Amino acid sequence: MMGFGALWRGAAGGAVLAAALLAACSPAAEPEAAPAAPPVTESFTPAQADDIGTIVRAYLINNPEVLEEAFQSLQEKRMADAMAAMTSDPRAFSLGPQDAPITIVEFFDYQCTFCHQAMSWVFATQRARDDVRVVFMELPSLGPQSLEASQAAIASMRQGKYLEFHRALMSHQGPLDAPTIDRLAQGVGLDVARMRRDMASPEVEDMIADAHDLAARVGGQGTPLFVINGRMIPGFDQRSLDEALRDAAEEART
Repeated sequence: MMGFGALWRGAAGGAVLAAALLAACSPAAEPEAAPAAPPVTESFTPAQADDIGTIVRAYLINNPEVLEEAFQSLQEKRMADAMAAMTSDPRAFSLGPQDAPITIVEFFDYQCTFCHQAMSWVFATQRARDDVRVVFMELPSLGPQSLEASQAAIASMRQGKYLEFHRALMSHQGPLDAPTIDRLAQGVGLDVARMRRDMASPEVEDMIADAHDLAARVGGQGTPLFVINGRMIPGFDQRSLDEALRDAAEEART
C-alpha cells in the first residue's frame, strides 16, 4: 500500500516542509495522565503560520499528483479496513476454510437477476478450490420484498438452514411475497413460525444495516458486488472475477 511518505517526494526543501506539516498536523502524543497540550499552532507566530500555508499551497499546486496519491492511499486504507471487517464478522455466513488465502465477499439481493446468474459461479468456484472462502453479505436494495427475503434468510441461520434457504430464494423466479418466502422456507425444513419471530429481532436489522454500510465504504453500488482480496468487481462479469482470482492466487504464492 502506498504510504503518505509519497507526499514529500521531490519537494524542494522536503525535510523542512515535512517537519512543518508534521508540526502543524500531528501533535506529539502525551502520556495519558499529562494535561492536554495547547494547540500546536500556538508554537508558531502568525507570520510563520502564513509562511507554512504558503509553502504547502505552492507545493500542492506545483505537484497536484500528491493529492491523487494521498487519495489513493486513503481509498486503499478504507478498503483494507472494510475487508478486515467483512472477513472477521462472526455473524456472516461463509463457505470454505477460515484461513483461506483468497476471500470472495459477495453482496447480493434475492430479486437481482444478475445475482441469480452469479450463483452457479460462486458455488462452483468454492467447490473447486480449497484456497477460497466465500462470505455472503445480504444487501437488499430492490424494495420491501427483497428486505423481507433477506430478513428471513438471516433468521434461518438460527436453525442452521441458511445455505439451503439461500439457494431456494436465489433460484426462485418471480415475486418474493410473504407466502412465497414461507413456502420456500418450509420446503427446506425451516420452522416458519420461529423464522418469522426471529426476523423481527434487532440483530437481523443490524446485520442488514452493517452490510449496507460496508458496501458504501468500499464504494460499491448495486448488486451483485464482489470484493476479492480487496479488489472490487461490480456486477457479474465472470472474466473479471476469474482474473481477480488468478491475481489473488499469484499474490498468495509470493
